[in-house]
Amino acid sequence: MGLFVNFKEMPLGFEAEHEGFLLFFGKKDATLGNLSTEYSTLNWARIRQTHSDLILHSAQPATDPLFEGDAHYSEVQNLALLISTADCIPALVIDSKRQVSAAIHAGWRGVEQRIIPKTLSLLLRSGSETRDLIVILGPHIAFSSFEAGNDVRDRLLGSLSSPAPSELTKNLSPEKSLVNLRAIAHQQIRELGLQQIEDLDFDTKTDLRFHSHRRDREKAGRQLSFSCRLKSSEN
Repeated sequence: MGLFVNFKEMPLGFEAEHEGFLLFFGKKDATLGNLSTEYSTLNWARIRQTHSDLILHSAQPATDPLFEGDAHYSEVQNLALLISTADCIPALVIDSKRQVSAAIHAGWRGVEQRIIPKTLSLLLRSGSETRDLIVILGPHIAFSSFEAGNDVRDRLLGSLSSPAPSELTKNLSPEKSLVNLRAIAHQQIRELGLQQIEDLDFDTKTDLRFHSHRRDREKAGRQLSFSCRLKSSEN
């Protein structure tokens, strides 16, 4: 479903302004230092990512990630919610009616633990409506690049509440399969009744603009992405 959230490529990544929010998916040079220089009016909130399903409320700047979690949300103006990835899915969420945004780190463990729909469910419980939530999935490892053991495949398919279509995976051998993380995340989101889902569909493993743990292993860095409710000109 096209929402026309128009991202433009910048030196550090892909940027979009939409309904009072700034959304950004980073490339290799999207470090905190470079982002602070490029977006000097923003404050920054980081969390200590551990492939959990913990969701935090960020209310003030925190460049030293003391608190453990893999998703955070905020209504605070000019507070950019950072997440770091290198093949995992960076998911950004906005609700322009309630003026709240979220940023989610979802590797395969996060997808298995349903961290994206858990974050959306938290927002729905706190007053958001399904029709107002927009979810954008950023660059991550693509179906054609994500080879996993069949135990991981089965755990991911088991995260779905409804039957999994056969096209979500492709068998490579009795032990391994390709797995479509994006499609699984989409189905998890749609199971909540949301339809406003978009993708910035680049494969981090094959696209050298991005860090990739699968490609570079221990040499891989991390790119930062963020969502931010912008300060209103009326304030």
